[in-house]
Amino acid sequence: MCSCTALSLSYLAKDDLDKFPLCDYTKCEVDVQKGNFSDKECSSKCYPDCRQIRYEIDHEVQGRMQRPDLTLINLNWGSFEYLTMEQQLKYTVTAFIAALGGSIGMWLGLSILSLIQGGTYLYTYLTKKVVKEKILKKVSEQRARRESKISGISDGPSKKLSIGANPFENPFVAQSPSPSPSYELNLFHHGQTHGQET
Repeated sequence: MCSCTALSLSYLAKDDLDKFPLCDYTKCEVDVQKGNFSDKECSSKCYPDCRQIRYEIDHEVQGRMQRPDLTLINLNWGSFEYLTMEQQLKYTVTAFIAALGGSIGMWLGLSILSLIQGGTYLYTYLTKKVVKEKILKKVSEQRARRESKISGISDGPSKKLSIGANPFENPFVAQSPSPSPSYELNLFHHGQTHGQET
């Protein structure tokens, strides 16, 4: 309820009662059927405090006092012992990684070194594959360019090559036949010529 003074605080707000009158809780209507309250919904909206102090209270009513304008309240400490509870994460990030590594090592026989080695092997394999594909692509492009240049040349007559032809000779230029070479064999024996071959 808003703009009113709670009954428990009325003795503190005597001067402001005209502005903030006492709350009338009979006007406060709560439609219970409209509300859908659950622990799950409450826990998702209301997070627990970082530090909580809780007291356990046992109260008893002893009976009526002899004087109607007198109320007697006795407060007693039940025990001076208190229970401290601390909540911690079950797994931190480091503990989780260590536990996971231990489980993998125990069941699969893997270690961090073998995982690094496997990653290195995979990286090397993929790198080689990519480089090989680039080289093959470059070679095929060069071959296609070379073939397009050869097919584009239409100057001069072309001649067929045989196995015995000179590999350094240009096949696209007609050349005059060169004279056949002559071989001479001169044998000298004591200043005499034994034979001559042409």
